[in-house]
Amino acid sequence: MRVLFIDQYSELGGAQRCLLDLLPVVLDAGWEAHVAIPGDGPLAKSIASLGVSLHLIPDTRLSAGHKSWRDILNFTRHLPRLAAAITDLVLRCDADLVYVNGSRVLPAASLAAGGAVRKGIARKSLPVLFHSHNRLRQRADRWVATRAIRHCNATVVGCCRFALEPLERHVRPGRAHLVYNGTARPEPTDSRAARKAGLTIGVIGRISADKGQKEFLQATHRISAVLPDCRFLVYGDALFGDQQAIQYRDSLRTLAEGLPVEFLGWRRDVAS
Repeated sequence: MRVLFIDQYSELGGAQRCLLDLLPVVLDAGWEAHVAIPGDGPLAKSIASLGVSLHLIPDTRLSAGHKSWRDILNFTRHLPRLAAAITDLVLRCDADLVYVNGSRVLPAASLAAGGAVRKGIARKSLPVLFHSHNRLRQRADRWVATRAIRHCNATVVGCCRFALEPLERHVRPGRAHLVYNGTARPEPTDSRAARKAGLTIGVIGRISADKGQKEFLQATHRISAVLPDCRFLVYGDALFGDQQAIQYRDSLRTLAEGLPVEFLGWRRDVAS
């Protein structure tokens, strides 16, 4: 089994952590893994450390967060070049499956799957699996993604019901699956000592308006009023150069003023 994994970022976010958790399992199964990413970022170093074949593809050239009409036009202009690059990779790797780890590379992968079949892969179709890690909020994003899914008859995996729901009705029966994210089991701790130290509540994830940190802090105000010894931890940061997320992160710090809240940044060792 030869799998071509395609990611839309070369930085390390939650979706990329899922990919890095998955790759060793793929290798242990005796399968051949190839990973294509846009640039030589931190993700490239992590992939190289696993001994997985790494390939570079053109960047989709989109800003993070809300997409403007300029982003959409830019994306449309670069789509043929990205689809051609992925088609070439599929043929060179003789891929049995294309695993798409982000919505912005899904249209190109969908086109590439059809193009590779026409150019000589000895099968009627090339399976495509789209792993959806977040809910597609913008109408244009959903429109493009659902048509790409239909075009290649993709299987869709959602990390939660919230992410899967907008796509589910566009997928053929039996091709939409819910698979929650996992993490390594943490080391045992002394729960009695933890109870003596008071209750600790944390939220973990990339800082973004759709991740719920604002609601977490709003709840903190109410909890602190009745449980003054409770402390709160925010793990994560704004990533991918998303200016809206950076502004959101700054507003969270303002909202947390005067509360027992610690902002501890991005962590790779989620279990600990």
